[in-house]
Amino acid sequence: FGIIMLARYLEERRRGLDGRDALPRSVGFTAHATWTAAIAAGLSYVSLVLTDFRGFNQFGVIGGLGMFLCWLSSFTTLPALLIFIENRGWLRPRVGEARPVLASWLGRFVVGNYKVIAVGSAVLVFVSAGLVSRLSENTLESDFSKLRNKWSIEHGSGFWGSKVDAVFERYLTPTIILTQDVRDTPKVEEALEQLRARDGDSTPISDVKRVEDFLPTDQARKLRLIASIKKLLPPKVVARLSAEDRKLVDELLPKDALKPLVAGDLPDAILANFRELDGTIGRMVHVYPKLPPPLKPGESKEELGGFWNGKEVIRFAERLRESVKMAGVPAWIAGQPPLSADMISAIANDGPKATACAFFAVVLLVLLVFPKWELARSVLGALVMGVLWMAGIIGAFDIKINFLNFIALPITFGIGVDYGVNIFSRYRMDGARSIGRVIENTGGAVALCSFTTSIGYGSLLIAGSQAFVSFGTLAVLGEVTCLAAALVAFPAIWHFFEERASDELQHDALPTGKG
Repeated sequence: FGIIMLARYLEERRRGLDGRDALPRSVGFTAHATWTAAIAAGLSYVSLVLTDFRGFNQFGVIGGLGMFLCWLSSFTTLPALLIFIENRGWLRPRVGEARPVLASWLGRFVVGNYKVIAVGSAVLVFVSAGLVSRLSENTLESDFSKLRNKWSIEHGSGFWGSKVDAVFERYLTPTIILTQDVRDTPKVEEALEQLRARDGDSTPISDVKRVEDFLPTDQARKLRLIASIKKLLPPKVVARLSAEDRKLVDELLPKDALKPLVAGDLPDAILANFRELDGTIGRMVHVYPKLPPPLKPGESKEELGGFWNGKEVIRFAERLRESVKMAGVPAWIAGQPPLSADMISAIANDGPKATACAFFAVVLLVLLVFPKWELARSVLGALVMGVLWMAGIIGAFDIKINFLNFIALPITFGIGVDYGVNIFSRYRMDGARSIGRVIENTGGAVALCSFTTSIGYGSLLIAGSQAFVSFGTLAVLGEVTCLAAALVAFPAIWHFFEERASDELQHDALPTGKG
């Protein structure tokens, strides 16, 4: 926002106006367009509030608030700083100073090659539409190994964790089902065992453990057996045994009366896994997911299954929730699998909803800001074209949508419309047949806005987490396509129709006569 206002301020200063006259004009000419862009971007962030996942909710609130505060700072703090700088003579633009070279060249290029650009853009739209039609539910990323830290997968905890799991032939970290009452855990365990039996070899559950499972089974019968053995070995008989045998009897048949073992008698190494913060023991059920077989050459983790496969994670979480429902007792499920499953479900359910809300909110805003349909159509057309190109590239390169990078989709509607709003707002001020001049005067500032945004998103490309890299990739892709559509493609299309209308007027004005 500040870049757009500052660019207009410098333009007014180059025309010969002093700072105090140039500042109100630059603010007046740019406040409307930038405020519209800020609202559009804010609405795209706020659309994430409609999702059920709290992380997306909070991201939307922070992003929407940030957009408002950035615009407010650009039109309060920045003007004050400009006055401060002008009063000290630090800024002295020369009257008639040359416009930016690249923006001037781009304006001439678009006007000079408008037919080629317009036709090429239309072809890309049709190609992208065909690629978008190929998108399906398989576009959602289901291979979780592609979302973790790459170094961890290849050399760190992810790598060594898989080695440890292979040694023990099981996952060592369980998912916890916490019941409200100790007496409810047997019901949950029984329901889980029924589900394991029903699924057979395809079950996602490897093992189920309660703290009582570590106690000896059938203790009453065993205690009776020990008592009968003690009767067969009265003290007189034991006294006649050798020293070695007497020692063995003393170890195996304690003199004190035995009683059934309870959970509290187990070693602390076991109890620590079942003890709550308040000391309660016995309300937890540990559920271990099934470990997939070793990975074969050429086989992906997604094809193999297990906890790298998002579909298996969802199935595992569904079984846990189904067991609680079958048991008919109140219980809570905690662990990475249900959390991951919920995030995948949030993408599938809330992603389209948030994206659609962002799009329709932006459409409504543009229609309110641009009452003239021709300009509103151009702004929205540039946005749709940019987003369609972006979706086409996603389909062409089989880019997967995951729990993090899907946020880039609704955000692109809000930020992408920014460029069209600024270009065509300036066009509305400068009048018909001024599209080349608009690009020369405003295109550089618009491109710089996109570049600074891309730098922010691009910083994620060097992150260790592959999920952050995918988010940065998709966000930068949306920036590039929306900027190209607003700064090159649609201005060329607009100029194409202007030239066509001009030719028709000239044709109608030609004199006609009878032969």
